[in-house]
Amino acid sequence: HESDAAAVAVSPTSSQVSYALIDGNRVPKDMPCESESIVKGDSSQYSIAAVSIIAKVTRDRIMRDYADMYPKYNLDQHTHSATAIS
Repeated sequence: HESDAAAVAVSPTSSQVSYALIDGNRVPKDMPCESESIVKGDSSQYSIAAVSIIAKVTRDRIMRDYADMYPKYNLDQHTHSATAIS
């Protein structure tokens, strides 16, 4: 589940993280710090929106690299996702 990824991402840095905002409707049970879930958080919290854009750009770069390595799978069609910025 997506929000479980948040716990994995925070875990290695948990001694440095004191609070986390989660884009979604629940906080993972194993979250190593105090956390708050915010439904559609990327449309109301600039920090969540920024991380979402960074993640999508990173994913697009990885998919383009994989598309070059494995052209028969047409992985390049999974890039250029639209992110609304308001």
